Amino acid sequence: MAVSSATGGSVLDVAGLVTSLMQAENIPVTKLDKKIGTLSTKISMLGNFMGKVSTFQAALTKLADSASFTSRATTSTNSALVSASASSTAAAGALNIHITSSASAQQTVLLPTTAVASGSADLAAPQTLNFTDSDGSTRSFTGASLNALSSAINSAKRADGSAFPAATLVQTGDAAWGLRLSGSATGAANSFTVAADDVSAWAVTAAQAASDAQMTVNGVPYTRSTNSFANVVPGVTLTINQAVTSAADAQVTVASGSSTASAAVQQLAGAYNDMLTSYQSLTRSGQTAAERGVLNSDSALHNFMFKVQQFFTAGVYDSAYTSDGATPSDHVRWSSAGVTFQRDGTLSVDATKLSAAMDGDLGSILSKGAFFGSASSGSSMGSFLTSALASDGMLGGDKTSLNANLTDFNVQRTRLTERLTLVQAAYTKRYAALDAQLSGLQSTSTGLTSSLDALAAQTSSKK
Repeated sequence: MAVSSATGGSVLDVAGLVTSLMQAENIPVTKLDKKIGTLSTKISMLGNFMGKVSTFQAALTKLADSASFTSRATTSTNSALVSASASSTAAAGALNIHITSSASAQQTVLLPTTAVASGSADLAAPQTLNFTDSDGSTRSFTGASLNALSSAINSAKRADGSAFPAATLVQTGDAAWGLRLSGSATGAANSFTVAADDVSAWAVTAAQAASDAQMTVNGVPYTRSTNSFANVVPGVTLTINQAVTSAADAQVTVASGSSTASAAVQQLAGAYNDMLTSYQSLTRSGQTAAERGVLNSDSALHNFMFKVQQFFTAGVYDSAYTSDGATPSDHVRWSSAGVTFQRDGTLSVDATKLSAAMDGDLGSILSKGAFFGSASSGSSMGSFLTSALASDGMLGGDKTSLNANLTDFNVQRTRLTERLTLVQAAYTKRYAALDAQLSGLQSTSTGLTSSLDALAAQTSSKK
């Protein structure tokens, strides 16, 4: 490299030279980064697919449970007013509900006729309150202040161990306090009365009476001390969810077991289609890398979907199925139940055919517990999915292997980065030294030029 004619300072652009050289040195890291990025994408996409497989597995597990067929779903036209739960013994149908009252606990407020200025002030005489329960039992409480009186009531227990109505202080005016007594249980049978020895010393107000809940179901009247109505209809429990001050109506519908199971089949088909759509996107073919799915060459993924489709084609087996003496009701193919594969590979459900199958052989199998794709629990689709998702399974093992490769690539990158740091330092040191040498030569050249110019000037002056 020629020596610059500039005077002083650096001759070489050391930083620029080192940057250019490091661009070439970084090519292996750039290639490794691309591999890491591709591998990370594959791991992420495979994890996303496995999530869809888990959703599909959950839908399959739900359908395999006989409770999916025997359980009863309930709906209410006014769930804020009344809701319902139903057991497997409940008959399907609609219940017309007319509610006239909800259950409530008694609340009574007692105010001293002589205003009490604060919660801790002494009461005006008398200081004794007498409780009488609905069963006729009595109890007296004495306290020197509102606080003391409420503490005495709250710490007491009835003979059966239950609590007396809870006593709390209430402020009814800027300088007026009293006691509120709240019953511990709803229902008219849990009412109580309270009075003072000197009734003129207290004003007693029944803020809320203890009352029962009342409703009619399909025209038949029922009464309960709580807001829960069990055994009104066999297998159904109705619950009033809000205070009812005026009559209100609602309709509760109990779905049949076949309806519940049909919904579970629809859910299963939807989960399968979601999983298939993801698979098709991840493994699509194409002329270029951009067109191909990121897991196009993943054989584990292809094998997994092929196996699942085989299981589906095989159909549904009774959990007690044996090849000897098997009857048509022991095994049903999905196609006969209206669940069929379409040309694009997705599942389609014919609701009419499915409903008929639920009322027939398929419903009989599901009500007893079913295996999918095989007559054996150990070789059924459910077992296959569990195995495939395990860390050493078809999908889980695939992800484990990809993660191991990613770890190796990251280790390689760390080592390359550490080596390149040393290389960069060496380049910087080498060219900085060269720059110093060239700077020295430049200074020498400048000095010689000045001396020669001075000599030439002297020679010219002597002529």
